[in-house]
Amino acid sequence: MWFGVLSALHVIDVLAQPPATSAPLDYQSIVVGPNLPPDVSLTQENRQRDMDTFSWQSFVALNWPTTQAGTPNYQSIIGATPTGDHEVVWDRWSATADIFDLAAGETPVWGEQFVPAQCRLNANYKPGMKVLVNVTKSQDFFEEAFNTGPLVDQSGHFTRYEIRINKPMFDTVVENALYTTAGQEAASIVSFSCGDNRTGEEGAVMLKAAWKPLSSEDDTSRYHAVPAMVFTPARYRSDGKDACELETVGLVGLHVVHKTVQQPQWIWSSFEHIDNVPECRDQNTFFTAPSALNTPTCPSQVTGEFSYFSNDGPTACNTAPPGNAGDNKFHLDQRGVPSRLCRANALETSAPPVNQAYQTLLKAINPASVWQYYQLIGTQWNANIQSTCSLNTDYVAENTLPQYKIKGSSSGPTPLPMANSTMEGYEQGSANCINCHAGAKLKIKPKGEAEAIPSDFVWFLNQEIDTE
Repeated sequence: MWFGVLSALHVIDVLAQPPATSAPLDYQSIVVGPNLPPDVSLTQENRQRDMDTFSWQSFVALNWPTTQAGTPNYQSIIGATPTGDHEVVWDRWSATADIFDLAAGETPVWGEQFVPAQCRLNANYKPGMKVLVNVTKSQDFFEEAFNTGPLVDQSGHFTRYEIRINKPMFDTVVENALYTTAGQEAASIVSFSCGDNRTGEEGAVMLKAAWKPLSSEDDTSRYHAVPAMVFTPARYRSDGKDACELETVGLVGLHVVHKTVQQPQWIWSSFEHIDNVPECRDQNTFFTAPSALNTPTCPSQVTGEFSYFSNDGPTACNTAPPGNAGDNKFHLDQRGVPSRLCRANALETSAPPVNQAYQTLLKAINPASVWQYYQLIGTQWNANIQSTCSLNTDYVAENTLPQYKIKGSSSGPTPLPMANSTMEGYEQGSANCINCHAGAKLKIKPKGEAEAIPSDFVWFLNQEIDTE
């Protein structure tokens, strides 16, 4: 166990010897601790590695054991339980359903949870349980971000999603009433706060998590797993009735998006479970020509088991599965056609050694730790480093898809492309976090204006507000 390995609780600085292949990185130390870093600490030697280290520090802090108040438990260490798993800090954050699915006239309150009536009526429901609301009033969370089709594991289970935000971001949404049509109509600017190393201010953070129902076919000891009430609306059930069922779900994907002073276009960190998908036979390298994207070659006779790939799958690689309910529709209470995904984009070069360093340390803390089975896919950032929490100029990043005018410097986002198989599995070749979110606007136009105003890279302010 970890007791003989780590001596400090608040911040643990452990020397890590890099693998032989990463010696040129001169990786000296890694930090595991409960405090979310406000901003990245940059060097001139390898800024991508600095970003990836920031991502891992954030992942560890977010998944630190939590108190009932939703703060890090400084008397515990990540993964240091008999099962290697525990409740985590970000699970106490507000989900977007807690903000947008309230009855008309209600004001969201931090810490208060929206629970559909069908879930409250379920005898298994207990206050404070995770509730996965697959379909809210205006957004289908069982379909992934590009709306290209659901993600189905090899047991035929549909992957479910949620978005959560931290208290500073929640406060900005609520104080400006951006969850209401009146608030959006009155808005003149949307600007979330930035994390700042100088002041310690945390800044706005949003998470998107992907969860798969765990079954007897899964090795549950390898997953961060929680009991959850999973809501399915009538239109996605074979009996045409709303339902809410208790399921044990495992974390398979996590986007961590943090607005900081040096990166007011946000830092985009993406993690996955290592058992999600194998690599495609012919992977894209970064800056692959758009004409060559999304044409992966399925790997041949992969050994090992993956959640979203099989050697004899019924669909072509990285192609959305057909519906299971006629007219290419989906019933989530019936077995779906399994997805067949492989990783089309090679990881950027600094991610694997940083992954190995953190995975090794997490295993040293506790050989049973579930956190050793997660990996950083990449960290996207803008090469122009800012000194204030503001963006002044517009540019269009060429040779990227989609193309939008982006606030900031023409140096553009890097690396490209970057895709999480649980979020952009069917659009991996053109996946670009910053460019996609740069087009985000409020749903409601200000009075007298022809266009809605930009929403500071945040799509849920457009997708989830109910205008009916």
